[in-house]
Amino acid sequence: GRDDGKHLLKPSDKRRLMPTLAAWSWEQGDRLIDVEMLERWLHRELDSDEDLSRRYQRESRDQLEQDLRAATFIVRVDGDDETESGFRFAHTSLQEYFLARFLVAGVEQGNAGSWAMGTPSIETFDFVGQLLAGHPNDLLETMQSWLQSADSATKSNLVRYCLRAVEKGWSRPNLAGADLRRLDLSRLSFGGTNDTPIDMPAIDLR
Repeated sequence: GRDDGKHLLKPSDKRRLMPTLAAWSWEQGDRLIDVEMLERWLHRELDSDEDLSRRYQRESRDQLEQDLRAATFIVRVDGDDETESGFRFAHTSLQEYFLARFLVAGVEQGNAGSWAMGTPSIETFDFVGQLLAGHPNDLLETMQSWLQSADSATKSNLVRYCLRAVEKGWSRPNLAGADLRRLDLSRLSFGGTNDTPIDMPAIDLR
């Protein structure tokens, strides 16, 4: 593959960077990532991560940029003009998988702000459900505490995850006692399924 040969960025470090890249590119709103923006993002990540910063401090930034652009997870798109050129994930499902990895890592780290983003796709939430299946229940307890205390954007995405999880049978936090005041819950159905009704005691929907 394109990751063969001499590269400065270790394959494990590329995989480590992908969840953050998926979240950052999702927030950009456009799946096509401008080359200069991608390079600035890489420099920020290398500077902010102590391990990566130490490992690559003596390496050429140009070579590191080339390495990232040669990662098998992302592909170059050449359009008719510069606005149509850039990079994107090789497949939408790859971005959704890495975005799910980012969300689950946020729960592991207790970082509620990691969920405060534009609404992920239901496929992303399905990946979250699959990833949570192998984790201890303390992650669900963390998510439940966020439903009572986190900011609106985080709660909004957690509620959407919960509703998808009920539908698909994924592990999820309990909605009991959730503080959903002032959230836009239009177009959401809280019906649950015949097999799994949603238990929502003491939920605040003002």
